[in-house]
Amino acid sequence: MNTAKVLENVKAMGVLRLFVTVSFYGILITGFFLNLLIFPFYMYVYKKNKENDGTTPLSPVTNHFYKMVRTVYALPMCSIVIYILKTFIAVENPVIGDLLMDIIYVFLYIMYLIIQVYHLLIFLLAVGRFLLYFFPKTKETVLSAQNILQRKVKYIYALFIVKDFIFLLCLEIGNSIGSKRRVELAKNCYAAIFFSINLLIIISAILYIPIVRSVGKLAIVLSAKQSKPQKYILWQTMIVFIFKMVTSFVFIDFFLDKAAVTFELIPYIILTDIVITPLIIQISYLGFNKRNIGILLSTLKILPFSNCLARKTSTVHPMRRVIQ
Repeated sequence: MNTAKVLENVKAMGVLRLFVTVSFYGILITGFFLNLLIFPFYMYVYKKNKENDGTTPLSPVTNHFYKMVRTVYALPMCSIVIYILKTFIAVENPVIGDLLMDIIYVFLYIMYLIIQVYHLLIFLLAVGRFLLYFFPKTKETVLSAQNILQRKVKYIYALFIVKDFIFLLCLEIGNSIGSKRRVELAKNCYAAIFFSINLLIIISAILYIPIVRSVGKLAIVLSAKQSKPQKYILWQTMIVFIFKMVTSFVFIDFFLDKAAVTFELIPYIILTDIVITPLIIQISYLGFNKRNIGILLSTLKILPFSNCLARKTSTVHPMRRVIQ
């Protein structure tokens, strides 16, 4: 009887492991192709609305999100091209092949860096909304802090780079002196910081809950002047939160397997974040501009669409009436 139960458990674990594997690659492949499909429309709508969005308090944030998405969209394309070149060059010149792979790793790190900063920015925006709603007297302080943050965002990137450099340095020192304890300590500290940054998304979603409940209706929270950007940030946060919860269940297999180490979970989460987070930013932005998208899809012509993508900036005054 006990043997039968053990066999059933082993079979169940095999099914679960298969589900996790299929889900992981399914998320990556689906997310990648959806990014390819949606990004041109996202760029088109963003450029059409750039003038109107520039008048909102959160416009620097939405502009920065656009730059983040554009970068994360371009780097995988470049990585694919470089990898194809590497497969041909490495046969005759392994050194050049290794150099090309190093470039791909740098691109992956840049994307990882962008995702970390995105998580922190979403959290800080949620804290700002929470303070402004429940503690109106903090308005000047919060707005001042947001202005400083928007101007100094490059220092946040620098902070994360320093964090990763310190980790690599500690890892190298531990390996050089043959101290497994120091290596494990460095990995555990890095994993703790990594999961804490991911936890910020959950905290961000929680901060919005009392705001929504206190007013009864979300429309009341979103004032006439600030409804669009705040609604965009709010729903973006909620979508990321839902995605994080879903992927937590997808990766639960790692915690069921005693041989797996928490640190080993990080690369899988990073890959899913790199693929899915830009997609979430685009979908939430397009959903926030859903009336514009309806007009876009009904009147879209190939030539104007291509011209808009080619231009660096776009000024279209009639769109202002549509957005309002």
